[in-house]
Amino acid sequence: MNIQVQCCGLVMMGLILYFYLRQKTVGLYTEKIFLRTLIVMITSVVLDVLSIVAITYRSFFPEIILYGICKTYLVSIIWVCFCALSYVITDLYNEKEYAKAIKRYFFIKCFASLVVYILPISYYHDESVVFTYGPSVLMTYVFSVLFIICILYHIIRYSKQLNAKRRDAVLMWMIAWLVAAGIQFVNNELLLVGFACSLGMM
Repeated sequence: MNIQVQCCGLVMMGLILYFYLRQKTVGLYTEKIFLRTLIVMITSVVLDVLSIVAITYRSFFPEIILYGICKTYLVSIIWVCFCALSYVITDLYNEKEYAKAIKRYFFIKCFASLVVYILPISYYHDESVVFTYGPSVLMTYVFSVLFIICILYHIIRYSKQLNAKRRDAVLMWMIAWLVAAGIQFVNNELLLVGFACSLGMM
């Protein structure tokens, strides 16, 4: 199984979580959003590994389990994008205004998740090469890119209002993610999206 890259991503996420939990926090909603983003990221990378394992040993798993794991991994990518967007816009609103602003993106996330779950998915496994493809995967790319474009729009449009360190860090994260997604879209054998997320989060 080709899960070395994903395991490296998990180690990085584990280190970030460990050092974050060791720090004293004051309970700001921005801190809560960061922690939520981190947890969703870790869940996504874990699902990435589980999907590779499930496809590799698909003869041992019922089809519904294989389907559920792979589809949930794809949906988790969209959720990571949503969390990244919610993290970026924390500087633009107070807590009440933030709740209203993020609501419309929440509905888009739910709609995108439903579309990904409904559309068909196919699996490829040849020795150490494992990946999914088909309409479900394609729509994951589409919705993820839309969220990333929205994130970049907020970063550019409200550059002066955003925390400079958060703005620059998320910008580098999105660039790394877009590059990794582009490479993986062209060459499905290179499973880089999860690792790029972990690298960007770090």
